[in-house]
Amino acid sequence: MGGFDAASSGTEVARTSLVVLPAILVGLILRAVLTVQMPYGYVQFDTGDFLTTPYKWLTKGQIAIHSKKAFLTPLVFLVPFLLHIPALIFIPISQHLMGLVNVLTAGALVRFWFDRWKVFVVPLTLIVAANPFALWYEHSLMGEAHFMFFIFLTALAGTLWARYRNRPTFILLLVSLFLLAGTRGEGKLFFRVRCAACAAGSLGAMAPGRAPFAGPRRRSAWRGTDKKQHEPCVVVALCFAARIHAGPDQIRAGRTTLHHPASRQTAGREWR
Repeated sequence: MGGFDAASSGTEVARTSLVVLPAILVGLILRAVLTVQMPYGYVQFDTGDFLTTPYKWLTKGQIAIHSKKAFLTPLVFLVPFLLHIPALIFIPISQHLMGLVNVLTAGALVRFWFDRWKVFVVPLTLIVAANPFALWYEHSLMGEAHFMFFIFLTALAGTLWARYRNRPTFILLLVSLFLLAGTRGEGKLFFRVRCAACAAGSLGAMAPGRAPFAGPRRRSAWRGTDKKQHEPCVVVALCFAARIHAGPDQIRAGRTTLHHPASRQTAGREWR
């Protein structure tokens, strides 16, 4: 447990990839059908803010990020313009590929988190692969696809660091946190809080009598029979996360107009 065993980790990855293969095939078919039917990405209200960076580069030769956006998504959207390839085709395809990677990452998380992982890995990865909200945001020129990708990556990096406690997994966690923070407007505060948490964890790992970045020799509480106590909590958390976008993203009636009866009726219809 104190070190990273590449051979055993490679075996676990191969076994997890084989079990997750049905979900990856389902996700691939759904994304292929969506791309064939609608090859061009969706342009949303906030798409113009993300495309400020390509516009500034093409018109003035400047790298500029919109004040309301973080740096990562605008820079990623700049790539097809630099390569002179159709952006409305390249961006959704690249985000669909990220969605397929999310399925594999979700399978790895189930493999690490659950004691009876073989029971949960297929249904949970199928939910991730066929989530209609994920398909929608992957096909849109928005930052949600990048945010979800690095959420999964950060969860996996944190799991690897908690399990192995060595320098490579710690660096992977910091890099994934930095990129995750780069997908959100509030990323600066998000990154500072997470770095403080990582620093506190690393200081605990470097306590007297313990080697730097080396975890305890005892078995983790997530291994063995104790992990069974956490499985209901993880299932509830995953179900709650799947319901985050169950409602509309925007209600037409704002706060200043909700007092009007017609506005309340409009807002009510939005939630049906």
